Amino acid sequence: MKQNYRGIRRLRRDGNCFYRAFGFAYIEYLLNGKLIKEAGRFKKKCDECKDTLIANGYTQFTVEDFHEQFVGMVDRFTVDGGTLEELEEVFNDQAYSDYYVVFLRLLVSAYIQKQAGYFVNFIDEGKTINQFCETEVEPMARESDNIHVAALALAVELPIYVENCQQSGELNRIEFPAYSDLILDNAGETSSDNHDIHSEQVSNENDSFINNYKQNSSSPPVTLLYRPGHYDILYPNS
Repeated sequence: MKQNYRGIRRLRRDGNCFYRAFGFAYIEYLLNGKLIKEAGRFKKKCDECKDTLIANGYTQFTVEDFHEQFVGMVDRFTVDGGTLEELEEVFNDQAYSDYYVVFLRLLVSAYIQKQAGYFVNFIDEGKTINQFCETEVEPMARESDNIHVAALALAVELPIYVENCQQSGELNRIEFPAYSDLILDNAGETSSDNHDIHSEQVSNENDSFINNYKQNSSSPPVTLLYRPGHYDILYPNS
């Protein structure tokens, strides 16, 4: 691991580690790169999530509250000049951190519901999309699997890299793309019959996005280390 990574940031083992890891790692990436334009793009995705949830019958006041808190945090560490030390303090404060986790869970739920025809291929135990979101996505402390990671990457159009630590200690890298040509279009059709979250090839659009962030940084925005039931943040070598 030392050959490819210069550090690791460990997170609390509370079932919310994936969302907390993504939130911190991505905001840290925006902060360090002073990426105000990218932050604006990300906030638009958050707005889309809010609108989808309200359209699906979620309580407007509650959704807007979590959305406002989350977007306000993004602004604080991009537009308003917040520091890394302040970011660490905020994410270590459970009262604030849990707010952000809830919103990211809602964001994933909204996207899975919006693209139900795609994600139904990965849900077992006879659950409907709504049942899956109600029991496996939205509740706090529910652990996250590949479907959650894939949905978040697609929802915010940001590639997420996960190093899966094997029992032998070897790392198996999975790249969750920011785009997929398997997502249902407006006509309810897909462009491929191959439904495999693990083997999707990164699209040309995603290649363009990767080239864009590589101009600002030699490492991907979010790289996580996965060990059974837990995620930590990895910092690739420059």
